Amino acid sequence: MAGLFFPVLKKEEYFAHFVEENYPRLKTVRHMANEAHMSLKSFENKFNHVFGISPGRWMVQRKIQAVYREILTSRQPLTVVADKCGFASLSHMSDFCKKHLGESPSQIRKKRY
Repeated sequence: MAGLFFPVLKKEEYFAHFVEENYPRLKTVRHMANEAHMSLKSFENKFNHVFGISPGRWMVQRKIQAVYREILTSRQPLTVVADKCGFASLSHMSDFCKKHLGESPSQIRKKRY
């Protein structure tokens, strides 16, 4: 019976691998869908099925994790961290952190000491 599901699981694993490998360079869900040669709706449906969450929410969660980790582990100025994490400015990163993490980047960074 397990062999019956192998092709489906293999496709889902391939899709998950594709997403994990490509999301850092593909900034929007539409870009990910285009790169996967899928319509936006088909991509969103497949993503929801494989990951159990919308692709937009998943991407925000990943960005939250990356920003938090970079703020805590990097010794670079926060303006450099903001640029590295894809923010237009430190102000944008600060707004993002306050909204999603409840603290400014400098407040988060103070936690490491």
